[in-house]
Amino acid sequence: MHSIYLPPRDTAEYSNLQLNNYLYSTVNALESISENSLLWHNAIDIIKNLSTYEKKSNDRSDYLRELKKRNIENNNDVAPYQYAEAIINLCYNYACESSICNISKHYSVKEIIENHIIDEKTSYFWDFRSRLSEYWQDGKNAGIRFLTEETNEFCEFPQIGSKRQIINDICKNMTTAVRIAEYTKRIDKLPTNKVGRYEYDAKRTQLKHKNNIVKSLCIKFITIVLFLCIACFVELLTDNLQNVIGDKIGGGIIAAIITLSLLFLTEILTSALQNKYSGFMTLSDALEGFVYFCKDMWMIVNSKSELHFNESTIGISDSELFQEGTPILYVKTKAIKEYLSLYKKEKNSKLFYLLNEYPICDVEKPDTIKEMLRNEELYSRNYGIVYKSPYNTLIVDPIKKEGGCYSYERIMPTTKQDGVVIIVRQNNKLVLLNQSRHALRKKQYCFARGYSETSHPIEDVKRELKEELRIENKDYISEPKYIGQIAPDSGLSTTEAKVYLVDISHFSPNISHEGINDVIKISEDEFKEWVTNNRIDDGFTIAAFLLYKAKMEAIC
Repeated sequence: MHSIYLPPRDTAEYSNLQLNNYLYSTVNALESISENSLLWHNAIDIIKNLSTYEKKSNDRSDYLRELKKRNIENNNDVAPYQYAEAIINLCYNYACESSICNISKHYSVKEIIENHIIDEKTSYFWDFRSRLSEYWQDGKNAGIRFLTEETNEFCEFPQIGSKRQIINDICKNMTTAVRIAEYTKRIDKLPTNKVGRYEYDAKRTQLKHKNNIVKSLCIKFITIVLFLCIACFVELLTDNLQNVIGDKIGGGIIAAIITLSLLFLTEILTSALQNKYSGFMTLSDALEGFVYFCKDMWMIVNSKSELHFNESTIGISDSELFQEGTPILYVKTKAIKEYLSLYKKEKNSKLFYLLNEYPICDVEKPDTIKEMLRNEELYSRNYGIVYKSPYNTLIVDPIKKEGGCYSYERIMPTTKQDGVVIIVRQNNKLVLLNQSRHALRKKQYCFARGYSETSHPIEDVKRELKEELRIENKDYISEPKYIGQIAPDSGLSTTEAKVYLVDISHFSPNISHEGINDVIKISEDEFKEWVTNNRIDDGFTIAAFLLYKAKMEAIC
């Protein structure tokens, strides 16, 4: 990309040359920039009253959406709103020009940067006035050029005149422009420390450019004449060969073969010369281009410049500092952008701990982003934060491998807090909930558990017990006791639940809350039997029970 596109400027270089800067300088001009003073002032009043303008937004779409909305609400004369859009669009064009490296301008950007008063003494005043007049065109076809609905769909342009004629004119003009552009050779010059103003020495530069085209055309014309002479020579040579051979051997057929053979050899010879010397043309190109070269020579010699020229730049700085530009960055997907933000914030946390077997690529390196985007394009692999709800976040990490990276997904709780599993005992019996599980599409017996919503697990434990079993403070025989931590699904989930043991005197099942169908009490022996018979198969519950038994045995 860097070899075929003009690099953009670094954002810091034009931070004060954004849409809102140009718009502010334009609408606060002391005098009317437009020849139509009343229309100008009405449009400026509309722009100044836009909330988007007050917020100093640099998003043109925000301005245009609010402009259309105000026009519908007020139901007044539409022309000032159309004119207001023309002003906003033109300011946006100025901002776009300022974001590109080393564009020769028709005005001094210092007038915008330094918040000078834009009046008749400034170059920007006259340049904007000229361009606005050319863009507005006295309101011609304003109804189909302004206040139109934005769309992401492909649609035809509104038909103005004969569509076929418009297409023919565009193709004709484009073909001519491309052909004339080929008459001159582009020479890359080494960067200097200045970018010349467009008007600086412009007339002499245009004349020099015109003369270069004429010179190139003359060389092309001489080349054409040379190859026409070659064609005539080939024809004479063909006639001589025919006279030597005579009519004895095939007559007209032999003559035709000789003619075609000599023309074919001439085409091969001129093609070889063209490959070695760019100024040469093949015989076929010369014959085809003779009429065009004569026509183009006449057009160029008699042409007069109709380019935009701002006389008010005389006396102002004739150049700007040269800008080096900044590398073109890869366009990241939303999922990768969110992942990159998370990585920068949490790269030193346990979420991105170094694991030699599964090393996560450094996504702050451009080559890593390039590889991820390439894999998404070629192999439909998704990277980044591909899904996020208030409860779970699905992450797809780029894992290093020889020669690139591969994708490996995991699920983390959105709160980034560990969950809790609560072993509830009443009269030495374990309290189990019978809950419907969406993921498995079935019911399970399990201990009470839930997401952590705070950094204080005891509060999460008491909240879950109150919600699911309606346990109040008076029902606790003892405070919840931490007995350890489990990771029941380490192949996919980052969740590590903290396990608590609590003895209670009373509970009241909250049936239907979060899929609770029933609440039962069973002994530890019954629990083991149910596990053996697969009546209990919840990973959190089995792991928590095993941890609980190990702790109890250690105490004994």
